[in-house]
Amino acid sequence: MTKETRPLLTTSHSLLPRYRLTTELKKLASKLEEFEQERLDLEAVLLTTTEHGDLIETALFNELRQFRLRLEQLEQEHKGLEREKTDLEIALETVTETTDLFQKDLLKTRHILEQEVNKRTEELALQNQRLQAEIQERKRIEADLQLAASVFRTSREGIVIMDAERRVISVNPAFTDLTGYVEAEMLGTDLSRLQSGQHSQTFFHNLWEAVHFVGYWSGEVWHRRKTEEAFPTWFSLTVIHDDQGNIVNYIGILTDNTYQKRSEERAYYFAHYDALTNLPNRNLFQDRLEQAIKRAIRENHHLSLLVIDLDSFKDINEVFGHQVGDQLLKEIGQRLVKCLQEKDELIARLGSDEFVIVFDELPADERLVQITLDKADNVLMAIQRPLQLLDQELSVSACGGLAFYPRDGQNLVELLRRANANLYEAKRQGYNNYHYFAGPMNAQTKKRLTLQHHLRYALEREELFLLYQPQVDIHSRKIAGVEALLRWQHPEFGLISPSEFIPIVEDIGLIVPVGEWVLSSATRQAQRWLAQGLSPVRMAVNLSMRQFNDPLLLQRVHRALLEAQLAPHYLELEITESLAMQDAEKTVTTLRQLKQLGVFLALDDFGTGYSSLSYLSQFPLDVLKIDAAFIGKIQTPNGANLVSAITTLARSLRMDVIAEGVETKAQLNCLQRYACDYVQGFYFYKPMPAHELTVLLQQQC
Repeated sequence: MTKETRPLLTTSHSLLPRYRLTTELKKLASKLEEFEQERLDLEAVLLTTTEHGDLIETALFNELRQFRLRLEQLEQEHKGLEREKTDLEIALETVTETTDLFQKDLLKTRHILEQEVNKRTEELALQNQRLQAEIQERKRIEADLQLAASVFRTSREGIVIMDAERRVISVNPAFTDLTGYVEAEMLGTDLSRLQSGQHSQTFFHNLWEAVHFVGYWSGEVWHRRKTEEAFPTWFSLTVIHDDQGNIVNYIGILTDNTYQKRSEERAYYFAHYDALTNLPNRNLFQDRLEQAIKRAIRENHHLSLLVIDLDSFKDINEVFGHQVGDQLLKEIGQRLVKCLQEKDELIARLGSDEFVIVFDELPADERLVQITLDKADNVLMAIQRPLQLLDQELSVSACGGLAFYPRDGQNLVELLRRANANLYEAKRQGYNNYHYFAGPMNAQTKKRLTLQHHLRYALEREELFLLYQPQVDIHSRKIAGVEALLRWQHPEFGLISPSEFIPIVEDIGLIVPVGEWVLSSATRQAQRWLAQGLSPVRMAVNLSMRQFNDPLLLQRVHRALLEAQLAPHYLELEITESLAMQDAEKTVTTLRQLKQLGVFLALDDFGTGYSSLSYLSQFPLDVLKIDAAFIGKIQTPNGANLVSAITTLARSLRMDVIAEGVETKAQLNCLQRYACDYVQGFYFYKPMPAHELTVLLQQQC
């Protein structure tokens, strides 16, 4: 074996790779074959030499000896190679076994690694999805921010953003266009510079309290431009909180309400006033007459009605044309207004050339007829004065029919029927005349007896029903409460006025069961509205004197609330001022007991009685209702001072104020200045059935 191969053979076989051991083994086998062949050749030569010894020469002896030595050497090397071969085979076998184990471990490790790689791959894929989703979300947020910024810049509504201390930090261009203030003038200030002076500080205090309590507020607010001009806006204010619930911003949105207010006033005007003469029309007249009858019952006075029809008006239209006829009606309307300066007198145009005048607050004695006749004479004299119309001088006259409340009728329908009948009789008798019936009222007495009999069965026949008149928040213009009003649909006489049948109900002793039915029906209706998810409204129910003095009043109220499943704070019980002061000490006790039930308490018709302030401060009242008679005179100095004093008194006693009989925008503006809370009257809504009010409540949700 050569020197080059020995180091390889002495290397530790267990450390050699399997393929190298196999290669070395093949080389050794090849060497062994070569040595074996060489040995066989030498033995053959030696054998030949021995058999023919005579051929051997001395010169060849040494070579023979060398051959023998070489043969022995080869045999030694052969044995060594055999040992090497054996070692290699053992090493190869060991390496093979080790390799098999290694391969198993390798496969196991590979499997584990593959699982880990798969898991990591899935995690990376999931992370990639999350990353893509986050990228998309950030893109969406960025797009939303860009959109919000675009809306902020281009919005037609004025937008103001304030910090947690209500300091302005940004306004949009529309805000500047609306108010005249640029952003630099508003930064770091509050919104007080926009106050017009038409709202009290209490109003703004309540506004911010609502924002903090509910999270937002919206309603009509009169603001002031930089030019000092006041203008109406629909103002919405929203509070923004962070994740910890801390206030970070306020966002206010102002919408110019000028054109809408003008449209509303114009729509109201055309709905309630005659466009030609600017006098109240039939609808407004009917509502005002009903209010006048209600006051007459409460204050124990009478009123009279004069229906006027111009003589020969049809002939004037045909001869001179409708333009002259229209001018004539305008002039007559103005003359009627001028000759009737008292605020308690109502003038209306019912249609064509027919006018009507109500003389209110007349004495309930023999003076009633004479006072009315004197007023009617003045009216007819004012009409017949000559007038100049489009270069035409004309003289006209009129006939009138009179009716007296309560003698000639208990409600609007009956009074108009009697007045028209008397008008017909006046025309039959000739021009420039009026007529009234002065004989006994046997028919009226007969009707009263009939009503008295039928009232005993009205409840079980389901002839009684309720109407509801909304009470409107003077600031937000939303319906905050309703008053339940009893009505009677008689099968023969039709709709009977409450002023006619309620006194009969009291006289025949049915006021307590009827009042209990009203209370039950009203509380059930209030609960139905709540169950429908409509805006919560408080239900106001009037208590008569007999109801209030009923020993079972508390039980009846409690039972009505339980049966209706209505929370007590949604019920408001009203008593009149005169009722409260009949026995003030007993009133205090009863009111406190009712208050313990959790209901709200209101004093109705305030100002018409003789309340003692010491007792008034003891009554646990929540609401003071200003009588409609004072609202009708609010534009006079005395009337304004009286309403202002009432609201101030209510504020000092921590009561809310409701004004009844609000009919005009001017009255509403006065009440806003005097910090009135709620209004009730024809300016907003007349009494209506529950289904009509349901629609209104749905609209304001």
